[in-house]
Amino acid sequence: MVAGPSIFVTMRSDSVEAMRRRMPQVTAQGKQTDAVGGASRRLLRIEDIADRLAVSRSMAWKLIAYGELRSVRIGRAVRVRPEDLEEYVAGAVREG
Repeated sequence: MVAGPSIFVTMRSDSVEAMRRRMPQVTAQGKQTDAVGGASRRLLRIEDIADRLAVSRSMAWKLIAYGELRSVRIGRAVRVRPEDLEEYVAGAVREG
């Protein structure tokens, strides 16, 4: 029974290493950021979206759920590309 948890940890660290090989970390101004395809602009989290739009986290989730704001799903994580947020804001300005 003691071997069970150590096997789980080993499997988890292997999967994390495999993920790191597929999605490299890019350093920008001394900080590691999420990046896809070597891009230097990091994907935004829900908290980042809410802060930038000055809305609640639940409102940021609603924008994604209603399809008003494009998002990327990575496993269970939801991220938004900065250019998709800019596009949403530009569209809201035109409509409003």
